[in-house]
Amino acid sequence: MFDDLLLNPDTRERLELYLRIPAATAPSLVLAGEKGLGKRTVGDEIGKFLLNYGGALIDKHPDFLRVNPEGGKISKGQADTVRAFTNIHTSIAPRRVILIDDAECMGDSAANSLLKTLEDGAQTCVFIFVAHKPLLPTINSRCAFIPFSIMEDHELKKSMQSDVNDIVLAASDGRIGRYYMLQEDTDFQKQADKIVHTLNTMTHPRALLLVCHAMMEKDKDYLFEVFSSEQCQGLYALLMAIFRHHLLHLNQGGEELTFINAENLCHFYDSQKTVRILKQLKRAQYLSGKKGRFSKNDFFELLTFFIN
Repeated sequence: MFDDLLLNPDTRERLELYLRIPAATAPSLVLAGEKGLGKRTVGDEIGKFLLNYGGALIDKHPDFLRVNPEGGKISKGQADTVRAFTNIHTSIAPRRVILIDDAECMGDSAANSLLKTLEDGAQTCVFIFVAHKPLLPTINSRCAFIPFSIMEDHELKKSMQSDVNDIVLAASDGRIGRYYMLQEDTDFQKQADKIVHTLNTMTHPRALLLVCHAMMEKDKDYLFEVFSSEQCQGLYALLMAIFRHHLLHLNQGGEELTFINAENLCHFYDSQKTVRILKQLKRAQYLSGKKGRFSKNDFFELLTFFIN
């Protein structure tokens, strides 16, 4: 069923074990992991399997219900709608399937209501929770739990049938969803290409300030202001990949990135400085994932680690 999907081998194995359970007795399911790993697509495919549905859009099946956050949260009212849906007799299939997308957006009242529905409807319904962050332990304990993990770059590259953009691949950080999104993002690719070219040819690290439009206090093209959060995450992941490989090159050799001139980096970044940069990039990745936490000043501070 998942032959056409790019999935971590351990995740694929767990999914295949789940599909061996007869549809009539399959337990509810939590698909957990970071965004961009294929959880939503897998959830839809499992829904089709459980309902024995061959159509393209599972949402058209009368025994399937999808719940998405409204205004950034899943409300008690939506949970009540789910409960009403589970109380209706099935139209075609022996059981109903409810997919809760972005399940971590449930408030306490909605989560408690869905927990009750999950318990009461275990024989007639299957819940699929797509979660990017941890759910209540009481929900996890009543479901089969399948973690989704990132793929190594070489695994992704080997699995892809078409030509792979190595820079976008590094920026995707093992997340196939991010890869396909950035592959279509010409603005991101143009900026990423400029940064890679700068690292390969610069005669002083200050050139990075120029390419990021951070030399002047006010610049309408300032990278942090024109990039979305997802684009910034891709940029941090690209720089992390570059400097991780650079650290390996400095200390013990190893496979180098095909698009980076490692010798040029050696002129400006020794092991100690590279470690400091990697720590700061890790902080940037974490803070940028928290809405409103990574500011323009934080981004400038990150850039200064590359030039001092």
